[in-house]
Amino acid sequence: MATFTEIKKKFFSLSPKEQELLLKEIYGLSKESKRFLDVRLSGANEENFIEEITKATQYATPKGYPKDIEVRKVNSILSNAKKCKVDSQILEKMELIAFEGYMGSLNEYGGGPDTYENKVYDHLNNYLNLVMSNHLVEEQGTLFDDMRLYLRQNTNMYYDHIWELFKELTEMDI
Repeated sequence: MATFTEIKKKFFSLSPKEQELLLKEIYGLSKESKRFLDVRLSGANEENFIEEITKATQYATPKGYPKDIEVRKVNSILSNAKKCKVDSQILEKMELIAFEGYMGSLNEYGGGPDTYENKVYDHLNNYLNLVMSNHLVEEQGTLFDDMRLYLRQNTNMYYDHIWELFKELTEMDI
């Protein structure tokens, strides 16, 4: 397999028309490549990722019946957003939405697949780390206080390790 340097050299040795044709082929390879090019080159609305993750983490049907969250779909949406290098504020919101979706499902239905507990932990960890890297200390305090209140309001037997994570990362008591 050729190195990136070799590929780049070959690409720039192509005529503009050949470059355009190659770009068109790359665009047509997959949905992910289309989205990547759309977000990176045309400034497509990154908020679409928020809509997707919100829909994917709904744990009830419109009539209120329980609905499983498709872990692979949520992971895929987050992975695609990262590959498209969306703004870290958007990624932060997405992680919070994913956390709240899994947490809400566990709270509402008293359990779920074992992976949900792990996902709650993972998404809280990712969210808190993004908050720490995206915000000034004062803003972090407000966001951490909001999360602390949320965790207090959503207490049950599943969440000891989540509280430990929160304390460890924020140095705040629940």
